[in-house]
Amino acid sequence: MNSGFPTFETDPLVERTIERDRSLSTAVVETVASVSNYQVEDLPPLYDTIDPDVLDRAFERSNECLIAFSYNGYTVGVTGDRTIAVYRKSKPSASRASGNR
Repeated sequence: MNSGFPTFETDPLVERTIERDRSLSTAVVETVASVSNYQVEDLPPLYDTIDPDVLDRAFERSNECLIAFSYNGYTVGVTGDRTIAVYRKSKPSASRASGNR
């Protein structure tokens, strides 16, 4: 399923559409927690990555919006239809993975 997200190398680990009466910022944290096997309270504050108020307000007037950002090592995308997609963590580059510099 693709809800207008740019093409990524992998399919999302999870993709959820959030109801209009729920906070997108809260749903992002809950969704990342679910794929990362962390409790919500163990994740870093979302505001260290993106302003939660801006995220919540970005989709109030337009369905033609896409916001993508990194959070807790995952790429998170949110579209105007309030779909959240979480993509796999970045793999280390070959030089770092092999110990070469």
